[in-house]
Amino acid sequence: MMDRFAKTQRAASYCALLVTAFLVAGCAGDPVTLDSGVRTPGNEQAYLMPQPGSFAITGIVEQRYGNALTQQIFLSTDSSVAGSNVAEIKAFGTRNPHRYGDNKISFKPLTEAQIAREIRAALPTVRMTKSDFFVQNEYGSFGYAMGRPTSGELCMYAWQQIRSQGSGNLFAQRGALQIGVRLCKAGATERELLSFMYGFTITGAVDVPGWNPYGAPPETPERLGMTGAPMFPMESATVLPKVAPVAPSRTKSSTSATRKPSTKRQTVSTTQQAPSVTVPSPINLMLAVPQTDGATGPAVIVPLPNCVRAGETSPAPCS
Repeated sequence: MMDRFAKTQRAASYCALLVTAFLVAGCAGDPVTLDSGVRTPGNEQAYLMPQPGSFAITGIVEQRYGNALTQQIFLSTDSSVAGSNVAEIKAFGTRNPHRYGDNKISFKPLTEAQIAREIRAALPTVRMTKSDFFVQNEYGSFGYAMGRPTSGELCMYAWQQIRSQGSGNLFAQRGALQIGVRLCKAGATERELLSFMYGFTITGAVDVPGWNPYGAPPETPERLGMTGAPMFPMESATVLPKVAPVAPSRTKSSTSATRKPSTKRQTVSTTQQAPSVTVPSPINLMLAVPQTDGATGPAVIVPLPNCVRAGETSPAPCS
């Protein structure tokens, strides 16, 4: 009887040990590095890539949250205004890198008050003026403000929210993007700074089904490719580079033909056309006289002048 009770006790103890070991094993997990989720990826991993030839990327600071990813993309600058040129992008809809972490950020739609706070935070020493023009780039509409801190410098702060209007499906076209750009440059114009918003490209996305903040692509126009619907290029569009017209060059002959003759040339021409008296030279007289001595050459004979006396008809030598 005692042996049976002892065996029962040992079996109960053994089961208790197994249960305890099972519970302890169930609470174990993989090791986790306690960090803030901040890293500095390479420039080629930027979610927002500037247009080639504009502001160059000098560095990136990326941070992971429970529901989003943010990147501060620092850009080159030559301005004396305190602060750095930076383009910040937030991509909502990402997965938390830590399974039990709770560091989510709330998605805040753009409002006038929030935009004013962002402008003051980005450029606290510059008086900024918001634009009233409606503008949009490849990703939709955006807004911007301009300000001049000192002579010869210009600053811009631009903002944009990309979010699909969607239908009512919670699992389709999810996600959103928010962009804020702060730029200052010496000697820049408003068009030069504003061109940044038209030239950048979003290269990042979230790998999850249904993440599409851009919405459905636009439908093809009904008349595209149809007969009876001619389409012409824009007036400013050219296939070959424009060449300035070249003025016709004047040739030498045409110039001389249209030039009015001078008075001096007219006088010479008139003089040459008038009759002139030819005076024989002494050599002509020498050739007309026969030779008398072949050894010494032709002799020069000077004829005497003839005199005609009164009453005579034939000339006679003068004495």
